[in-house]
Amino acid sequence: LPPLPTLPVAVATRAAVAVVAVVVAAAIACAVPPC
Repeated sequence: LPPLPTLPVAVATRAAVAVVAVVVAAAIACAVPPC
């Protein structure tokens, strides 16, 4: 495979990490009090 551009990969990785963090935070916030 050809080397991928670094910037789009970094942006996509950070976006995926942000989405996962939001989902985890929402799950924790929804689990502690009654949803």
